[in-house]
Amino acid sequence: MIENVQRDLNIAFVNELAQIFSVMNLNTEEVLKAARTKWNFWTSGPGLVGGHCIGVDPYLAYGAVKAGYSPDLILAGRKVNSDMPEFVATKIVKSLSKNGKPVKGSRVGIAGLTFKENCPDVRNSKVFDVIHELRGWGCEVLASDPFIPLESEETNPNFTMVELSDFVDLDVLAILVAHDAYVALKPQEIEQMSWDGKDILLLDLKGVLTCDLSSSKLIRKVVL
Repeated sequence: MIENVQRDLNIAFVNELAQIFSVMNLNTEEVLKAARTKWNFWTSGPGLVGGHCIGVDPYLAYGAVKAGYSPDLILAGRKVNSDMPEFVATKIVKSLSKNGKPVKGSRVGIAGLTFKENCPDVRNSKVFDVIHELRGWGCEVLASDPFIPLESEETNPNFTMVELSDFVDLDVLAILVAHDAYVALKPQEIEQMSWDGKDILLLDLKGVLTCDLSSSKLIRKVVL
């Protein structure tokens, strides 16, 4: 339980850095890359914290409160991570607006639904919270996950489940889970997901892509 709390706090620290750097108009990925040049820097990146352990076990704080102690740090970290889906959705919405795209009616492709990479488990996945936020802004959401069958019980009437190859006419591609299936995506494949000949916004939350996007004239990277 303590180890889960430790991970929750470590991730919360990086998630809060991402929010701070966003306000400062700094590239979180680049800042963290620079920080990693220090030999003892704990390495991680921003992300959504769901699942059945990390997001639940920190509520050992409940026992602490009952015993008469207020665990400020644990609860503060939990709040940062709980608020992360709203931050991610807002980042997408603001990027649409900044790039001259109407938010209402925009087509957003969500790649990855599970609470962590390369597993079929969606328990307490915060990706669903991101989708809920985007739909609240009037976005049309498509979702794909190689570990969830299209006919799965996880299919939700609030979004359409499709194969990744069926991501077409998108305004935004948001890769929210670091599945291995997304690592080898090429710029040409992402460009084909866009409206005919128009640019597409790309949010690679976990930095899973290995391709060089600099040569693409259509892909606009959403910087955290």
